[in-house]
Amino acid sequence: MKIKKTRKSVEQRFWEKVGPHDDPTKCWLWTAYATKSKSGGRAPYGRFRVGKKKVQAHRLSYEMYYHVTIPEGMTIDHVKARGCTSTLCVNPHHLEVVTLRVNIFRGDGVAVKNAKKMYCAQGHPFDEDNTYQNPTSGKRQCVVCTRVSQHKYYVENNQDVGVPNADKLFCPQGHPYDEVNTYVTPDGSRNCRACGRISAQKARDIKKTQQEVCHV
Repeated sequence: MKIKKTRKSVEQRFWEKVGPHDDPTKCWLWTAYATKSKSGGRAPYGRFRVGKKKVQAHRLSYEMYYHVTIPEGMTIDHVKARGCTSTLCVNPHHLEVVTLRVNIFRGDGVAVKNAKKMYCAQGHPFDEDNTYQNPTSGKRQCVVCTRVSQHKYYVENNQDVGVPNADKLFCPQGHPYDEVNTYVTPDGSRNCRACGRISAQKARDIKKTQQEVCHV
């Protein structure tokens, strides 16, 4: 007589692939397949097959434990404040649903450290009036330092510090070409800071939308 094997449930198969998981204060490490860690790049994350689909182990752990579905566009953060020290951790007590922006800013990458700085290298404040954000790279620049650098460039190259269309008082969008709202590039052309901020915000919104549709 043929003995029919009982198929294990998803939860049974899942927890068989997790290390010791009796202490809710410690990391419960995934021991099966995981994405490879890249030197200086993305950390490894556990992967688990459900039917024909592979899912991230920490996300599935959270959904199974709390009986919820993680909202589209949201990510799971391994909360350091709760004692989590590994992206391979699937302890639901160490996990929290957050936006991608929150997840990134809870990290300790170079971009995050720079974004949290309140002053430039020369001690000038990164406030609204003294901060220019490059619309292409998203990097912040100190207005005072930029002006000093531009002046030095013109002096060293014996160039006139005047700029084209100097008689114009407003940009095409109606913003004033005053001291605070004018950025002069090394080639001598004037840029409107207000327009630059609007362009940068649009670029950030587009990038944020693209990133948040991808699960971390």
